[in-house]
Amino acid sequence: MRIDKYLWCIRVFKTRSIATTACKKGQVKIDNKSLKPSKEIFGDELIFVRKNQINYQIKVLDLPESRVGAKIVDLYRKDVTPKEEFEKTELLKYAKDYYRKKGTGRPTKKDKARYRRLSRRYNRRNMTTSGSIILNQLQISQKIRRIAYQIYETNSSEKEVILAGIVGNGYLFAEKLMEVLQEISPLKVTLCKVNIDKKNPLKAITTTLNVEDYKNKSLVLVDDVLSSGTTLIYGIKHFLDVPLKRFKTAVLVNRNHKKYPVKADFKGISLSTSIKEHIQVEFSEKEAIAYLA
Repeated sequence: MRIDKYLWCIRVFKTRSIATTACKKGQVKIDNKSLKPSKEIFGDELIFVRKNQINYQIKVLDLPESRVGAKIVDLYRKDVTPKEEFEKTELLKYAKDYYRKKGTGRPTKKDKARYRRLSRRYNRRNMTTSGSIILNQLQISQKIRRIAYQIYETNSSEKEVILAGIVGNGYLFAEKLMEVLQEISPLKVTLCKVNIDKKNPLKAITTTLNVEDYKNKSLVLVDDVLSSGTTLIYGIKHFLDVPLKRFKTAVLVNRNHKKYPVKADFKGISLSTSIKEHIQVEFSEKEAIAYLA
């Protein structure tokens, strides 16, 4: 039996043409060799199929005469795909921008009304004045959750990660990241406040942790907005005096007007704004918002 027909018959692919295309693209292999759609199989082969970022391993048990029902498909194939493949896709799923928890996908009328109420509330507090909202409460929550999953994926082999938040909004952002990391991962998360004078970053920088507390550990330096890069690069310089196992940076908003060669490894959103525009982030106990001031 042709291999494209076999994969269609055992319901790996929805249509015969999709199975044929997968073979042509090199997504179907035996003994690490790509196969043509016309490749004949006779039984007892181990087929490797890459589909939806999962590397399936399928053992041929028998050859069906035509496409079979889902209830009896196990008579013709045995799925020997390692569990690690499915666990890997869970992390990939949460790392994507468009992922949202069930019930918080496309905004409902209730969500839209909530957005309008939130905007009016902040306008009354003169927080946005003549500016426009960049990220609302729901969007910031989604960005925080995505960045937390990215940090977990990067540090999945570690037992502890240090979140070093720059004093002010950077530290508040780090606190929110810690909450999500503790929810989704077994990592030990330690918070550290980085005290830096943003107007005069040449002054001595201090932290709430001793050097021995983060030496040879994985550390993420956190700030709310990466604008000129001055604050972040001086913060990085402070930690470079100590040997670290891994050093990453995370920001909620990344602007493209940097004066220094510094980048954010994890970012919520990137914006190309004018130099004169100022991005303000406000965190409170239950609400958060980012806007152009």
